[in-house]
Amino acid sequence: MKAPRQGDMRRTDKRERLIQAAKTLYTQQGVQSTTLAQVALTADVPSGNLYYHFKTKDALTEAVIAAHGKDILDDLSRFNAERDPRRRLLAFLQGSLATKEQRARHGCPYAALMLELEKISSSAASSAANLLGLQLSWLELQFRALGREDSEKLALHFLAGLQGSYLLSLSRHSTQLLEQQVEQLERWVAELVAGP
Repeated sequence: MKAPRQGDMRRTDKRERLIQAAKTLYTQQGVQSTTLAQVALTADVPSGNLYYHFKTKDALTEAVIAAHGKDILDDLSRFNAERDPRRRLLAFLQGSLATKEQRARHGCPYAALMLELEKISSSAASSAANLLGLQLSWLELQFRALGREDSEKLALHFLAGLQGSYLLSLSRHSTQLLEQQVEQLERWVAELVAGP
């Protein structure tokens, strides 16, 4: 396999910088409030070069969603290193605490993106909804591995509890609600495992 040429690496680097800049700006100020010029400026890429990588804002938004999806899959892969499904669930909860400051300032980037795209009837809305779907499917697998027949219901309860705490943390600009919810969910998981 040939090594990438220097020019190819620079193009990839610019593309990645544009995606990362858009991810940050979308999280901080929303899709509609973010201009392509702001993305280019934040990425330190000349505005004209942005169109070489992304012909439209929708194309950039799809790339942002794909990057979020990769981040989620990377996290889930890391959690899967735990042999016990209960410990994987606890690792998921601890992962949410790792981003608690961001959640208190901007909420959940996946949910916010999905809601905004749904409101503007963007074709990317269903792709954004799949971000939460990735997490939900993984959670369901963990509960099923614990022998729970009601794994779908438990996964919904788990994710809804976290998403609610992200929203309330945002409304109060405080991490305290998220921290409390994580503690409650940790106890809940322990009780589920103990079982009747």
